[in-house]
Amino acid sequence: MNTIEKVKHFIEKHNLVGKGDKILLAMSAGKDSVFLFDVFMKIKNQLEINFSVFHLNHKTRNGESDLDAGFVEKLCRENNIDCFMFEHSFGNIPSFEETARDKRYELLQKIAEENSFNKIATAHNADDNYETVLMRLFSGTSIYGMRGISPLRGMFIRPMLCVGINEIYEYIDKNKLSFRYDSSNDDEKYLRNYMRTKIFPAVSERFPDYRNALDSIISHSRETDEFISSLISEYYDITKHVDSVEFIEKKKSSPYIFKKTVSDIFRSDFHTYITGEILDEIIRKNKSTKRNIVLYSSGKICLERIFKADKIIFRFSRVHKTADVAFNEFNCSIDDISGKRIEACGYFFYFELLEYSDNMNLDDSEVIYIDVSSSNSVSFEQKKDGDRFLSGGKMKKIKEIFIEKKMNNDQKSLFPVIKIDSVNAALPFSFYDLGKNRVSDAFMVKSGTKKILAIRSAGKIQ
Repeated sequence: MNTIEKVKHFIEKHNLVGKGDKILLAMSAGKDSVFLFDVFMKIKNQLEINFSVFHLNHKTRNGESDLDAGFVEKLCRENNIDCFMFEHSFGNIPSFEETARDKRYELLQKIAEENSFNKIATAHNADDNYETVLMRLFSGTSIYGMRGISPLRGMFIRPMLCVGINEIYEYIDKNKLSFRYDSSNDDEKYLRNYMRTKIFPAVSERFPDYRNALDSIISHSRETDEFISSLISEYYDITKHVDSVEFIEKKKSSPYIFKKTVSDIFRSDFHTYITGEILDEIIRKNKSTKRNIVLYSSGKICLERIFKADKIIFRFSRVHKTADVAFNEFNCSIDDISGKRIEACGYFFYFELLEYSDNMNLDDSEVIYIDVSSSNSVSFEQKKDGDRFLSGGKMKKIKEIFIEKKMNNDQKSLFPVIKIDSVNAALPFSFYDLGKNRVSDAFMVKSGTKKILAIRSAGKIQ
């Protein structure tokens, strides 16, 4: 089997492309991406696919990156392939590799969405996979990490994971293909370069068959990880929404199954990879006797444990940030608020629309229940001069309530007044450890209330 046939067989084995696919090829100007470009040119008609090229000029290496861009543009023009060219200067930053990768993936997905590409192909090869596995092993990883680079992840495909760097060089020499050499590949401050130039030559000398050994480890790790993932449904009911994922324990599971469930959701639903240390911290917090608790928060994702109707719910939520000001005001339609996680006033808040039930604890200090049966909007606003609040049949200035609470200026400046249709409806004192929450007489929930807005604090922003 020659190299072209090997790649084609790998694509078919892993079902990476289908008839009529429109593929965006992420291309630098190096040997790997030139190899993939040439292979795609030779098999696109057989597979009945179309592809275009994406290139990001990092504006680095004293003008070398401009020459790379020119090379890619010329190659595409000569082969009548559409090319999406971008420039982005990253400056002198310590985490250049990670930042550049994130920007590249961000642009790739944006271009794919805007131009109806259903696949994005990257030029990772077999040696990239071995390097990744060993870097993860030395840095600390789980069984999932030992699976290496997946041939297919979402819309991303890696068609040349079956081909090693030596075979790529032989192919390029045999077909007399030109490519650009990236001089930063010699810089050993980058971990992957250090692995390639220092670690692998030593490993190869002592263990000449290490590639086959790593292939076996990757294969076994993938099978083991997939088996463990298949067990999750026995222990948890998982429900997915647009901005949140919830899972409820059906029967007692081991800490490992719990950690596996958590890490899988982080990765598959929120495209976030978390470390073993973070997972251990989540396990530690989950042992807390507090009923409702935030197990993890990053400013983008929040994981909390909630007791509701005698069930323990673990809820992941995507955080929607409000304006970046000293006091984060927020306004939303009642009909659009359910299930949202909001970062405001120094805390995370979660909103849910409910109907009245007899087992609803209206005195729960961790939830505010508001009657919104005939309301349109909810907002968090800073107290204004003269603001009043209806409680116990009397109107009272909120300023006086704050004085009674002995709130200092910092507390007053961040404390939100919850308004319904611009009317003062609730004061979430317990969320800020200032005593019992207050709900205006006009918005008190009663037996039979048809539409209730439940607001929870999901913890302080870290």
